[in-house]
Amino acid sequence: MNTLLLTFIKLFVATDALGTLPFYIALSEGMDREEKRRAIGLSLFTSLAIVVGFIMVGHWLLDVLEVSVGDFRVAGGLLLLILSVDIMKHDEATKAKTSDHMIGVVPLGTPLIAGPCVLTMVLVLTRSVGPIVTLTAAVVNILVACLIFTYAGWFTKILGATASKAFSKVSALLLAGLAITMMRQGVLSAIEQARAVWE
Repeated sequence: MNTLLLTFIKLFVATDALGTLPFYIALSEGMDREEKRRAIGLSLFTSLAIVVGFIMVGHWLLDVLEVSVGDFRVAGGLLLLILSVDIMKHDEATKAKTSDHMIGVVPLGTPLIAGPCVLTMVLVLTRSVGPIVTLTAAVVNILVACLIFTYAGWFTKILGATASKAFSKVSALLLAGLAITMMRQGVLSAIEQARAVWE
């Protein structure tokens, strides 16, 4: 039980569902209740599929494709940067795009929920505590994240319409910062790997 709890805590920190909440609010602005429900459902399915896949064949897949976690960071960061710019502009075309429930797949399912940090942690934990404990803790964390997103409407109601829009813009700026951080970490990781090879 202690092992499961510690594994849950590690993945909870990596998932950072509360930190992701502002981004979900920004991305789902303009969506109706049904679209939000489908987006959350897709994020649940997507993140679960990715985590289960990484637990089962993660190490093998990365070796075969010669893709590093740093590569995931750069790709995910670039995607988030593009989305943050769209949210900041938020004209009618962008509003139509962001109202699509498919944001539940990208970027909500990945890289926001099942991102590079979570995938790295899953690979490490699978080897240290085993796949069953890791999968159980990951599933609970993903369910918690989706539950938080489901009740995000309470937060926006408390803020009001004007404050919610302002909060959305600030969240987009934070999302851009997160994107740059992910890309920077990916580049630094690639540099460290290249240095290790040369040494």
